[in-house]
Amino acid sequence: MIVILCCVGAVSIAIGVVGTVQGVPAGHGLSSAEALALLDDRPVLWTVGWAVWSVVWTALAIYRALWVTRHRPQVRFTAIRGSLWLWGAVGAPWFYPWIAWDFQIFDYYNESPPVGAPSPALSIAMYWWFGAGLALVAGVVWSTAISIRPNRETADQARIALPS
Repeated sequence: MIVILCCVGAVSIAIGVVGTVQGVPAGHGLSSAEALALLDDRPVLWTVGWAVWSVVWTALAIYRALWVTRHRPQVRFTAIRGSLWLWGAVGAPWFYPWIAWDFQIFDYYNESPPVGAPSPALSIAMYWWFGAGLALVAGVVWSTAISIRPNRETADQARIALPS
């Protein structure tokens, strides 16, 4: 489970950073170096802040998985459910660095930036971001369904309480 969570976190960070730093400028016909030369520090700070956020959430997911495994073995914490939550927590806020780069480029060119070829890095990152939003919703639905499902103990108590 730990390896899966590490992979989800690392792949998410890589897709987000490459999609932002290479994909957004390429979509406007710029290289990353040209975009960095034109823009101030805000897009870089948003990207670094998002990357730190992602590393922290990945570390928290790993810590929680280890803690639940050791201290609450009766709790079912699966790698798939944990991965959905981690993908959603890391991917959903990727909107902020993406918009920080895009808005800065739009502002620099007075809202009519050059149009470049569609960037595969940005396309992959956009699908990944959309998937992260769906993963977050799926994680909430799945966890809610598990939490309201009666377990064996409460079902036995309910049978005892019913008159025959």
